[in-house]
Amino acid sequence: MVLHLDVNEDIRLDQEMAFKCNLINKPPLCESPIMICVGGDEPEGWIDQSRSYFELCDSQNIKVDFKIVEGTNHFSLLDHAMSEDYELNKKLLNLSKTSKD
Repeated sequence: MVLHLDVNEDIRLDQEMAFKCNLINKPPLCESPIMICVGGDEPEGWIDQSRSYFELCDSQNIKVDFKIVEGTNHFSLLDHAMSEDYELNKKLLNLSKTSKD
């Protein structure tokens, strides 16, 4: 998707590198639980990419959770992850505890 955005003028991502970096082409190799979060304010294509990766992980029988965090984008989503005022922070802490068991 970045290949078609103005930001690509700065990062200069080409087709080959985009393919290498595309997680859809690389199912996870570990058995750790995964939480896939995407901001609800992101473009639908980015939300769909996150959903597709969730489906890939789920199809590999990996313990995976998918969450759309409404009212956030890929920057403000980090605030929700880092502040104990938000549900996402609690979910991440629980995930880290269960992955140690």
